Amino acid sequence: AGFSEKELIAMAGRLGSDCPFFIFKQPMVMIGRGDEPFKTVELEERAFLLVIPPFGISTPEVYSKFTPLTQGGDTLNIYNNKIHPESLLRNDLEVVVFNMHPELAGVKKQLIDSGALGSLMSGSGSALFGIFKDHEHLLNSMNHLKKREGYRYIPTTRFN
Repeated sequence: AGFSEKELIAMAGRLGSDCPFFIFKQPMVMIGRGDEPFKTVELEERAFLLVIPPFGISTPEVYSKFTPLTQGGDTLNIYNNKIHPESLLRNDLEVVVFNMHPELAGVKKQLIDSGALGSLMSGSGSALFGIFKDHEHLLNSMNHLKKREGYRYIPTTRFN
């Protein structure tokens, strides 16, 4: 449409804090509100299990109860461009959402206990995901998960 990358990033940022990420069409570490590119990376191949509860969560309500846990951001020490996605998991909004819906903290614990390399809530909730070494690891772990009624469990076939 004739827009520069800078203009597209600005427009995407008005849609949502983490939307500018998609302008780059490649794995990238983003900083700020998720709208500032920091470094292009290559992610190790992983399989993911999405867990979607039978309820949604109000983003405005989550943010109205959120108190920033840190001043500024963490320093990212990425010495090479190939990283393990599970090494960069952080979502400060989990504290708020898990207080509102303790069962979601239980889902995260179940993912880890079943063998996930890492687990995180997506955005302001309510979906969570687990990260697995490969599809075989994911399927093996799914056999150990106690599925919750009404929840959807969606395995991915590959990440890249």
